[in-house]
Amino acid sequence: MIRKIVLLWAILIFYNTTFAQHMDFEGVSFDSSLEAIDAKLVNHGLDLVEKEYDKYSGGMLFYHGIYSNMKLSVFVRYTPYSRKIYNVSVLFDPVHYDRIKEYIESKYMVKPVELHEMMKFTPAYSGFRFIYDIAGNGWIGLKRGNVDINDNEFYYLYKAEVYYPKFVKKRDLKKWQKKYNNPLFYDNNPVLNK
Repeated sequence: MIRKIVLLWAILIFYNTTFAQHMDFEGVSFDSSLEAIDAKLVNHGLDLVEKEYDKYSGGMLFYHGIYSNMKLSVFVRYTPYSRKIYNVSVLFDPVHYDRIKEYIESKYMVKPVELHEMMKFTPAYSGFRFIYDIAGNGWIGLKRGNVDINDNEFYYLYKAEVYYPKFVKKRDLKKWQKKYNNPLFYDNNPVLNK
């Protein structure tokens, strides 16, 4: 009996630590601060070109420059209230396509999901050539000249903050507000109170 309890406890701990992991971009977790992502990209030679923020739709940082001998544009998108990064989009010259595909597959140790599985990640199927499932924590979509990297938890957090009340229930908003310790998420949410 004790052995079963210990085994169950170990499984729960493993599940919680696995589920708590977030996507990363160049070694910086999506759970990191915006300042950490900014410092990382600037250190790699990209320049912050533009900042946008809207309390209804969230924020975006736009970078441009030379990274690893490639000309890149990088968009970092974050949620309006919790300020969590949910998506990073990288635009690159299609001549580097094979190099980027190989880099994704070696860094994350993944292969593309089956064609019929793509609908799970992109209901509208936005023309991605390959989709990669990163251990349930998020997904990467690869087009001819564009990579989209999405964190599952923060993507749904973004949808909850931006598309309430259609997407999520009030009790979930309150629960997530407590989790993220952010009163703007529910109490002062302009979408909720307009």
